[in-house]
Amino acid sequence: MDIVACTDNRFVMQTGVMMYSVCANNADSDISFHLVCDESVRSVQKKDLEDVLRPFSNKSIHFYDINGNDFNDMPAMEHAVSTITKATYYRLMLTEILPKSIDKILYLDGDIIVRRSLDSLWNTDIEGYAVAAVPDYEDEAHRKDGHLHLEPWTGYFNAGVLLVNLKFWRDHRVMDSFYRFMKEHRDWIRAHDQDVLNYVFNDKKKFLPIKYNLGGGWLLVRMGYDPKMYADQLDSARRDPVIVHYTTSKPWYVHHRHPHPFASTFFKYRNQTKWKDEPLWENRPLMMRFTKLFAPTLRSWGLLPELPPTGGEYIDIAPID
Repeated sequence: MDIVACTDNRFVMQTGVMMYSVCANNADSDISFHLVCDESVRSVQKKDLEDVLRPFSNKSIHFYDINGNDFNDMPAMEHAVSTITKATYYRLMLTEILPKSIDKILYLDGDIIVRRSLDSLWNTDIEGYAVAAVPDYEDEAHRKDGHLHLEPWTGYFNAGVLLVNLKFWRDHRVMDSFYRFMKEHRDWIRAHDQDVLNYVFNDKKKFLPIKYNLGGGWLLVRMGYDPKMYADQLDSARRDPVIVHYTTSKPWYVHHRHPHPFASTFFKYRNQTKWKDEPLWENRPLMMRFTKLFAPTLRSWGLLPELPPTGGEYIDIAPID
């Protein structure tokens, strides 16, 4: 199994914890991690990531260094919020970065915890598809918004977990399509490379069950999707997901209006790594941290809009862990 992640120095700890969770729950699988890093990732941090795999004899790690300055002018970065950095665009270059001998990879964001075996996901048939991915929990909003000018029935996926047919990408020269779209329709792009991938692979994608990428939005009281569409899988995916994706509140953030239901899951695996005793530090911009900390006061003064009664609130659920 070949697993790819992209990081800069702001996401090393999270990426390492994600890797450990993969190894702990896939002990019998031979896994090669391929980490795409820019120049901000120091050699000592790479050593920390290598150390994650030391307890696991059948796991390996490979680093691919790229020049982050080549991505300074990526679309929508001037509006980037929270932890979004230009590193999110690095995955668009996988055909140029990874060895030509690799035909399929599983891409995982760093803000992910893997809780179960990945075998069934890895063995999903993607012949004839560019990617397999989970629908975004704001799929309905994206379809109604229409900012990518696509037919609404085609759907929109979250790019945090991608089963990638790398041979398809090479055969169809998709990187040329990525850059053509970013050049011709820069003003359409809001969700960074996720928009690029959704546009280029609009008719070349395969949808996966929610359990393979349970984003925070699937757990919110205020839903951005039609629950009837996912009724057959939503309850089990919420209680026992294969992959948890911390797309909303991050466990490593200090201040939470509504703590994530799977926050303890992150710390369960973090506590088994070398980062267990390190103080948490927030990689959000200073102004965003200030706003989050004093949001109730700012709202009482009328300086921030009021939230809906269930804004950001999670459903009452006892996850299996």
